Amino acid sequence: MFDLRRAVAGPRRANEHGDVLSDGMTRRRAARFGVVQALYQIEMSGVAPEKVIAEFEDHRLRDLLEPLELEDQVPRVDRAWFAEVTLGAW
Repeated sequence: MFDLRRAVAGPRRANEHGDVLSDGMTRRRAARFGVVQALYQIEMSGVAPEKVIAEFEDHRLRDLLEPLELEDQVPRVDRAWFAEVTLGAW
C-alpha cells in the first residue's frame, strides 16, 4: 500500500515563507494535492464544493497530509490556498 507520509518525508528545509517542511512537500503543494482529491469528490458525489471543502478542512487534510512526522515539525496544509484553489477550479 502506498504511504504518502513516507513518500514525502525527507530532509527538512524552510521555504520562502519560513515553513519547515520536507523536500517533497510544501504547504501549497500539500494544498494542491488536497485540491485534486476534493475536486474528484465534488465531481463524483455531486456534493456542493463548500461542503466538500469543509469536510476536507475538518478531516481529510489532517488524515492525508498533516500528521507527517518530520522529527519535531508537523507540516500544515495551506488551508486558505486549498479553499481558494478548489473553488476557483470548480
